[in-house]
Amino acid sequence: MNSLAINRKPGEAVGAITTLVHKQTNQLLNVNVEYNQLEGLFKESGGEPVDERGYSKFPGNTNCFVLKLSSYV
Repeated sequence: MNSLAINRKPGEAVGAITTLVHKQTNQLLNVNVEYNQLEGLFKESGGEPVDERGYSKFPGNTNCFVLKLSSYV
């Protein structure tokens, strides 16, 4: 099973695939963070990082899953 990610602009109403790092244990967690929660996460670091085209460095999540149908059935 795979998840499909897309380019997204900061502030766009699209969740982002992110890697969260626990401040004390450095434990990593790859998750989708909903768009209305992203601003708070980036506030401490000075804003959401973007590439040279203005897209966020955190890809968008469209909640589209790619499944092998025979395995799923």
